[in-house]
Amino acid sequence: MQDIKQTVDEVHETHLDEKVEALRSNIDDISEDVQTWQLPEKDTYLEALESLRGHVGEIESEWDTVSATMKTQRERLESLLESFPGVIETSSIRALALRLTHLEGLVSKLVEEANAKATTSTTRKQLIISLMALGVTVVLWGAFIGLNFFG
Repeated sequence: MQDIKQTVDEVHETHLDEKVEALRSNIDDISEDVQTWQLPEKDTYLEALESLRGHVGEIESEWDTVSATMKTQRERLESLLESFPGVIETSSIRALALRLTHLEGLVSKLVEEANAKATTSTTRKQLIISLMALGVTVVLWGAFIGLNFFG
């Protein structure tokens, strides 16, 4: 539970706020530089910068909304953790138990496959030995009959 609270507390909204403010400052500086240019395309640059400034304003307002939502969700999570600390631990234990059961099933299937392969290999070897013994027996009987018949 402490780990979850620590993770929630580590989320900082100020980092993005600082970046948005730095971006706004850079756009203002660039806008001032463009206004001092003596170029015929000056209006096009100014329009682009004004459009960019509008987008930054939209980003800032969206960030404020996201920040407020995160704050609300953090408060809900903290109240849930304080009210029902065992719920999260129980769900984690259930998830681990399901994973363990699944792994046990996989291991038993792998053991069964290994046993089946070993049995098949042994059976194949026994068949080869039996066929060789039958072949040797037939050759010896043939030699015995041939020697008795011709001898």
